[in-house]
Amino acid sequence: VPGQWVNVQVLGDVSAAEMTRTMLAMTQWVSPKQSCNYCHIPTNFASDSLWPKVVARQMLRMTRDVNANWRSHVGQTGVTCWSC
Repeated sequence: VPGQWVNVQVLGDVSAAEMTRTMLAMTQWVSPKQSCNYCHIPTNFASDSLWPKVVARQMLRMTRDVNANWRSHVGQTGVTCWSC
């Protein structure tokens, strides 16, 4: 989302509301105790120095690919991070 976040490589095409919803959902699924700090450095959210952020980005790409290109397998339901 231009002007709001830096280094957004996968979800740059979604609204601010959808970005927030996705990040909050991922936090609950992946790191409810650590919160955002599991993937992000609090003073520099754009940093890619934490491995969980790099992996999360790869998983988002994979999820989008599966939902876009494997409809015959995942049907109308699709997959989310929670699927795994």
